[in-house]
Amino acid sequence: MLITRAELEQMIPHGSQMCLLDEVVEWDQKNIVCKASSHRYTDNPLRADGRLGGMTLVEYGAQAAAIHVALIQQGFKAPQSAYLGAIKELILSKDFIEEIEGSLSVKADCLMNSMDGAIYSIQVTSADQMLIEARISLLQGE
Repeated sequence: MLITRAELEQMIPHGSQMCLLDEVVEWDQKNIVCKASSHRYTDNPLRADGRLGGMTLVEYGAQAAAIHVALIQQGFKAPQSAYLGAIKELILSKDFIEEIEGSLSVKADCLMNSMDGAIYSIQVTSADQMLIEARISLLQGE
């Protein structure tokens, strides 16, 4: 475990309850891989009527990408929050994810990064099953 949940909570603008990721298991200048088990939590803040929709996986990927932005920009400028600006090329394999027994592996690959935002390819898998793939844009600002 490279980065703990407590450290991740400081990098997510939503606060501790909305931090969906458990840990960063690896990262470099181009990508990040995180683990998550919050999809199984009955108090997951994204649940509606006891269910957790597959589209919520976009938020898992966006959080991994935002954390990656924060990590690669350390020391270059004051930290800024990154917000989801767009979702493209979305492929979703499950309508609901709360019954997935295994942990989620959340990967974000940086395709472009600037001081104003970034574009990432995200993938979320569990037990080698692809759950979601997409390209997202993050916007940075106050």
